[in-house]
Amino acid sequence: MAAEIWPQEQIYKLKKSGFPVLILETANPSAIRRNVAFCEAVYQGTQTVEDMTCYLAGSMEQAQRFLADGKLTVLVDPVGESIRELKPLAVVDAILAKKNLGTSRELAPITVALGPGFEAGRDVDAVVETKRGHHLGRVLWKGMAAPNTDIPGIIEGAAEGAGLAAPQVGILRRLALVMVEDESFLEIINPEIIAREGEQDGAEGCLSVPGKYGMVKRPMQVTVKFQDRHGEWHERTAEGFTARAFCHEIDHLDGHLYTELVSEYLDPSEFADDDDDYEGEDE
Repeated sequence: MAAEIWPQEQIYKLKKSGFPVLILETANPSAIRRNVAFCEAVYQGTQTVEDMTCYLAGSMEQAQRFLADGKLTVLVDPVGESIRELKPLAVVDAILAKKNLGTSRELAPITVALGPGFEAGRDVDAVVETKRGHHLGRVLWKGMAAPNTDIPGIIEGAAEGAGLAAPQVGILRRLALVMVEDESFLEIINPEIIAREGEQDGAEGCLSVPGKYGMVKRPMQVTVKFQDRHGEWHERTAEGFTARAFCHEIDHLDGHLYTELVSEYLDPSEFADDDDDYEGEDE
């Protein structure tokens, strides 16, 4: 049984291999490709990806019944309270928070974690490398994954994207997606920055201005007020790269590009590392 959020393909493979799989989710999960994300079952009750359907369980008892019936199951349990009661064979921490939020080897006979923040052999049995490059996907039985840099990568010279504003794709609405700390995408509607603190200097790029990168000053911390798809209002405080991403996407909604704030343009080759990957703060 796998717990926590696990990439869709791996959930599919585990279930096809005969393992009972329980996905633990937040109450309002986000995904950039909702039609092929099992987390959509939290909103719809069920979600089918290819030939596999995931079912939302409304309680622990219902989750146990679904698992006994061989169903792929998702349960809203963001802190993993159900793990100790279920006593699974394996727990996979794929939250991608880039730090350990409480996962330990005591949770199950087999424990696996994705990305930085965990030490294999101490916190969990195995750690999976998530940094882009030659070692992506490598299983580590000792030591830790590459440390978090707070900088998303550029693959083959093009930004993978840390956000997208509706006007960039021809939709004239105050709506955007922003990549947050766990590398999921948060939907923000009618957003407004209501507080700013500090200052940071960093590189930015933009899908609307391909091939250009520049240094831009942004607040180190921002608090954003926004609505979700159901019209409910929320506030979220973000720091570092996530604060930069919020500012960048909200600028789009206000009719501005990062190029208006560039102090110095950069050559993409300046981001090259030893693995011939590029790194830069690009949306």
